[in-house]
Amino acid sequence: MNSTHAKNSPRVQHGIMGAGVRQVRLRTSGASVEKLPDGKDFVANILLFVPFGFAVAWISERRFRWLAALLIACLGSFVFSFGIEFTQAYMPTRTSSWYDVAANTMGGPIGWFAFRVLGTRVEKILLALLIGFYKALHPSVLALFFIAYWAAGTFISVPLNRMSILRNWDDSVPLFVGNIPGQSVPR
Repeated sequence: MNSTHAKNSPRVQHGIMGAGVRQVRLRTSGASVEKLPDGKDFVANILLFVPFGFAVAWISERRFRWLAALLIACLGSFVFSFGIEFTQAYMPTRTSSWYDVAANTMGGPIGWFAFRVLGTRVEKILLALLIGFYKALHPSVLALFFIAYWAAGTFISVPLNRMSILRNWDDSVPLFVGNIPGQSVPR
């Protein structure tokens, strides 16, 4: 194969993108063209940023009007996604893509919209979980937990300790403690 043909022929590089997006870059004479990711990967990238948009909306809706909160969700999704893809550009096993940035940026406003629709219900559920968690932090519950933890550790470790006593050691099996590989074994 001559060198000019190898130089001008397209080479295909496969990489794994964020959220499992498979990207193929065709390189021809220095130019790089990205193929579109398949639909599943694009949707996966969108769905990965929906919780981010939901959280941004939850935080910003109390301080700003709805339009400002939406813009914060869009801009925040873009900046966060761009940061991820920029970092991936410097990782040898990763590749970055503008398609990922676009899909992730779409996920932020979808999360914001989900907060506008479901936000109060989700807040009630999270508040109930938080109250339950605080009840679990009551000193008597914590004391009971630590006693149960100590008892389980004791009842598991005592039989294991009896099995590992060195006087029960089989002399036909060598015991190496603290030896460095490649050095002679002390006798």
